[in-house]
Amino acid sequence: MPYPFLLALYSSLAIAAPVKRNPYTYLQPTPNGDSLFELGNHTYLANLQHPKAVLAGECTSAASLVGTNGVPFTAITTNASLITQDLLQSTIASFLGGDDVYSEDFLEGIYLASTAEAPVLDSSALTYLLSFKISQIFLDTKFTTRNISGPLTVTYVEAPECFDLPSGPYVAQISSTSVTFNEVYLLYIDSYRDFLFGAYNSNDGNDTYNALGAFLPRFWDPMIPVPSRIYSWGDDRPLAGERVAIKDLFDIKGLQTSGGSQAWAHITPIANGTAPAVQRIIDLGGVIVGKYKLAQFASGANPWDWQDEHYPFNPRGDGWLTCSASSSGGGCSIAAYDWLDYAIGSDTGSSMRRPAAVSGTYG
Repeated sequence: MPYPFLLALYSSLAIAAPVKRNPYTYLQPTPNGDSLFELGNHTYLANLQHPKAVLAGECTSAASLVGTNGVPFTAITTNASLITQDLLQSTIASFLGGDDVYSEDFLEGIYLASTAEAPVLDSSALTYLLSFKISQIFLDTKFTTRNISGPLTVTYVEAPECFDLPSGPYVAQISSTSVTFNEVYLLYIDSYRDFLFGAYNSNDGNDTYNALGAFLPRFWDPMIPVPSRIYSWGDDRPLAGERVAIKDLFDIKGLQTSGGSQAWAHITPIANGTAPAVQRIIDLGGVIVGKYKLAQFASGANPWDWQDEHYPFNPRGDGWLTCSASSSGGGCSIAAYDWLDYAIGSDTGSSMRRPAAVSGTYG
């Protein structure tokens, strides 16, 4: 039924501060069918091949406003029965303050869901959303708020039974009958050349990982995909959302293991399983973001004596100090990047202790 508070809603919008968002710029597809895009000065990956969710609804009007490459969206899932400005404001503020992937650029559209029986979107919430010039609002069909009018498109979509889309940033693809939410990853530039390549979970249901072989023309360094930490805020596992780099001595399903040797990589197949030690980290919630450089076959060679790849740079001192020993990429990446939480290596003859010592990290 219509709500009286909606009648006077739009007169209050004149005092709303203007919001400028960076435009969504599609760049290119990846070899496996996912996509790269830009928002301002940041480059992102969208996992299009294995979406996080597909929700059904009458989306014809919404689909007419977006292109085939998708649109940045924010998903907010709550247990509140009344969605107010205060709730949305505090939620978005927590996203902006607690996550390096999320930005206001993802407020092109918004999806709201609640675990409450009959949630309501009140007038203050609508006023707040419109202050961001959000053109599209998607609501779960459980919302009782109806007959919303004004300069926006409201679409009701139905989620499957026992479904819970994690809050956070997405790229949404909208058709006339559904909206698809695809997880996004911020691409960090590995300027210290610590990684062989970035990687991410394909979300195919089989625990397969994809290597990100993306080198943008203006950057000469590997691009490392990191997912939004918001996705893991509802996960109570001890390593939930923690970003982890893996020494390329351990198998990860779907990725090549080189052991630091190009010759070895040429004669060995892509891994069809994940090493138990690494799988344990994944099971505890750890997020694998890539494989880092090591000495050939984990020998004790000083990085300056490596042959098959350029040695990692040590961020300490003048940038030309050795990273030392075989787990160099791990020690140096932890020292260099505040967006990385852990690097997993091996130590049979100081392979981790020496890199930790010369990079000032805990090993």
